[in-house]
Amino acid sequence: AVKQFGFQYKDGAAFRRNGVYTQFDFTNKYTPGPGTTFQVQRASFDKVLADSAEEQGVEIRYQHELLNLVFEGKKSRLEVLDSNKKAYQIEADFVLDASGFGRVLPRLLELEEPSCLPPRKAI
Repeated sequence: AVKQFGFQYKDGAAFRRNGVYTQFDFTNKYTPGPGTTFQVQRASFDKVLADSAEEQGVEIRYQHELLNLVFEGKKSRLEVLDSNKKAYQIEADFVLDASGFGRVLPRLLELEEPSCLPPRKAI
């Protein structure tokens, strides 16, 4: 799905500071996995991924708030608030947290750790 939308292919990065140039080749790495990525506008990229998942049968519920998550054997029970503030429950075999920096599941499961990384910035 990503390729057909023409997102810019990215296999490295170049930086300049005080007249000094540095280049990074993403394929020159020490761990397995892809050595390339895409330069994207995050909102449109996320929408392409979500739409593709829905086309493959995934149900996505927007504007819902996860209130609680309980593990019951191999199943999970989620307590959710919909966009009209109506509470309901879902039973699931698999739960995927796509909240990004919202860190919904880590907060609910008390898994948050302080970060030693500097805040991310873009120019």
